Amino acid sequence: MVIRYNHEGWPKHVPYQLKGYSAARAALSAEDGLLLYGDRIAIPASLREEVLEQINRGHQWLTKSHRRADITGDVRKGQRETAESMKMNLTEVNVSAARSRSTLPNSTLEMLGSPVLTLALPTIYLLVFVLSTPCNLVSLWLLCRRTERKTPTVVFAINLSLTDLLYSASLPLQIAYHLRGNDWPFGVAMCSVATGAFYGNMHCSVLTTCAISLERYRGVVHPLRARRRRPGRKAALICLLIWACVLAVHTRFLLNDLTFHVERLGVTTCFDVIPRAVFPDRSLGYVYFGASLLLFFAAPLVVLTGCYAAIVCALCRSRRLDATTAPRQPKRQTQLLVAAVVLCFLCCYLPNTALQLLHMVYTSWGESLYVYYKLSLGVNSLNCCFDPFVYYFASREFRQKLRLEFEAVSRYGVEVSGLNTHKKTNKVTLFL
Repeated sequence: MVIRYNHEGWPKHVPYQLKGYSAARAALSAEDGLLLYGDRIAIPASLREEVLEQINRGHQWLTKSHRRADITGDVRKGQRETAESMKMNLTEVNVSAARSRSTLPNSTLEMLGSPVLTLALPTIYLLVFVLSTPCNLVSLWLLCRRTERKTPTVVFAINLSLTDLLYSASLPLQIAYHLRGNDWPFGVAMCSVATGAFYGNMHCSVLTTCAISLERYRGVVHPLRARRRRPGRKAALICLLIWACVLAVHTRFLLNDLTFHVERLGVTTCFDVIPRAVFPDRSLGYVYFGASLLLFFAAPLVVLTGCYAAIVCALCRSRRLDATTAPRQPKRQTQLLVAAVVLCFLCCYLPNTALQLLHMVYTSWGESLYVYYKLSLGVNSLNCCFDPFVYYFASREFRQKLRLEFEAVSRYGVEVSGLNTHKKTNKVTLFL
């Protein structure tokens, strides 16, 4: 790669592993397939011990061999200060390249070419995009334009639909990326944005669903308190705090280069192979993802379980107290809301979380479940299709407006059909 760049010209954006070579490119040259620094051969750090051993075999005295072998760095010790700086840069680059090779075993290369990632995953993303985008657009229009009372539940639903639409906007990029064989052509910035949009959607959806569940808990378990005025401003402030929390957690993704060039495959991945600069220490990566699991899955799961357990108990208790006069329709809608949220967690979030934990454990053992984990991320994106049901069952006004819109469309269709039939009848009468 360095020889080719030196011959054809260096690009504007140089991979991290080659920045040391780029800084000293004025002194680099190539001859007979060998990279030279001045009049000396530049040998990568990973090959130095092997080359020393080969040279030592052909010489009787070890000290004399080391004097003849000018490979202590990419340049010899004792050179002038600029050459010493060049040696340090090349050593850092070679160590980084060696580490990159060590993190890309054959299993990782096979994973990047797996049909699960190049065919199954983009198919799921395409299905989610086709189904969720129109549903969330209609939901957002109804919530913003047709809903008069901006209750906290309505505000949370608006935030949830905006989050889903943000994620849907990034899906075409992910579809193109995987269909191209996991080759990201949209640049470093778009990779960071798309990754942030994906995880931001997932975690914002979880926290907003928790907020809706707490609001339902207050309305069912503590109805007297819920009748007090609950301005939507507080709900909007909670939504802003949710976004601030998610952005603060994912700042590392947004500010770092998440692309990684795999030379053996000729592709540039986007967050499929995490560059070492994102998590210089592997333990830091484990702590980061472990904390994310606790904050965005374990804690919300406890909140949701507690809220809906209390809601179910309250509904059963009220049914026993007054089975004849209790309004059954709101209770039915609340039960369906509970079923929709539980189904969303079981089908979308639970498989992804379980496989992420297993993948972290297997990685520490030298194994990998990344293909299955990546597929679970696609399944997790189906939550965008569940969310419109959450809006429907959570807000009575949303249900009423949606029914009115459907009735209006049905009446319009009947009127158009009757008008067309009347025109055809008039034509037949004139003809006779």
